[in-house]
Amino acid sequence: MAAGRSSIAQLSADGDPFTDFAAVATAAVHGDPLSVALVEESAEYLADAVVAVASMLDLDSLVLAGPSFTTAGSLYLTVLERRLQEEFFAAPKHGVQVMLSPQPADAAAVGAASLVLQEELAPRHLGAPHGRYLDVEITAPRG
Repeated sequence: MAAGRSSIAQLSADGDPFTDFAAVATAAVHGDPLSVALVEESAEYLADAVVAVASMLDLDSLVLAGPSFTTAGSLYLTVLERRLQEEFFAAPKHGVQVMLSPQPADAAAVGAASLVLQEELAPRHLGAPHGRYLDVEITAPRG
């Protein structure tokens, strides 16, 4: 991992990034100093993006979801909360509640399924069968 530093994390022989992240995240949760430093550095990069998006969109809440957060979510949560308290433009008026999804590993599938159901059961385009757009021409009255 880092030259001259040891870790309890065992990286995969084939260099699979998902397996390697899981190993580093697990070691970080168990207190391995190098793994903690790597995950916290990763969280700082994510925090850069989160602070920017939260400030642009004036977010009230943020939910962390996805397989990467199943193990190391608490480490990311701490960094994101700190950075949002320090840098979020609307912090004097309101904060951003950051939370872990109750089902972080399944979030993408659940989100995709809910979008399909929403589009089929309640399309946003009136009169458009199955969510298709209608071509409408609007002309100004002559006069």
